[in-house]
Amino acid sequence: MENALDRATAILSAGGDHQVALREIHRARREVARARTLADPGSGLDGPKSSAHEVRGMLSAIAGWAQLLQLKDCDVATVVRAGEAIERNAKALTTGLQRKVEQDDRRRRRARQSTV
Repeated sequence: MENALDRATAILSAGGDHQVALREIHRARREVARARTLADPGSGLDGPKSSAHEVRGMLSAIAGWAQLLQLKDCDVATVVRAGEAIERNAKALTTGLQRKVEQDDRRRRRARQSTV
């Protein structure tokens, strides 16, 4: 199966749209991040120290782009880039927090089962 980075390279080689290729590159980055998370179950928002660090990082990125959009008269490319960054960080934050809630639920169920 062809990955997103290969698709981006093919698009650019064929003289295709740079924005479409950029979206494929972003998709490739997400694929790599997802693969890293699957390869390392301890990554993401699982550890208490990494949780705070990662949440702050994602929220800072969202706040930074939002502030840029409010304070500056941005061109279309910047608005699109900001929207993509805000969406990406919001989804990552939501996914990480959901994973953390599910992990906590599993721990509670195991603790309850071990006391029964």
